[in-house]
Amino acid sequence: MKKLLSILCAAVMLISPYNVYATEVLGDGSATTTITAHVDSQYCVMIPETIVADGTLYYFTASMMDLAQGEVVDIVLTGLQDGRIPMSGGNEGAYATIETDQMVDENNPYIVGRFHSGETTTTTGIRAYLVDAYKAGDYSGTVTFDIRLAQE
Repeated sequence: MKKLLSILCAAVMLISPYNVYATEVLGDGSATTTITAHVDSQYCVMIPETIVADGTLYYFTASMMDLAQGEVVDIVLTGLQDGRIPMSGGNEGAYATIETDQMVDENNPYIVGRFHSGETTTTTGIRAYLVDAYKAGDYSGTVTFDIRLAQE
């Protein structure tokens, strides 16, 4: 029985989620402790529902941007085919391109927007253009923007 009790006590100590380190106070006295907490960054980015490929400048907005020091929120253009967005509609082989009005990150040209803590609008805008559309008609395609928390 003692052996089983010892094994159970050892198992409880191993799976215990917190280690407690205490200051020993002998007799009368006092002690202090440090209280710590962590709050994760929180943000809410809004992506335009529709972007017209006519060169109009669009900016990303955020309703909330509460980031820890040194963190940023990047908006990354993904899902492209050879750097372009396939378009369907009037002409097979039509594509759209997206470009920024200024470089966001020289190491990654697909980062098209960046938020710092407290910002509600990106300082960089994006434009879309239709290319290789040889016939009149309506065109549409889908582009994906990944929203990522990153270190500045």
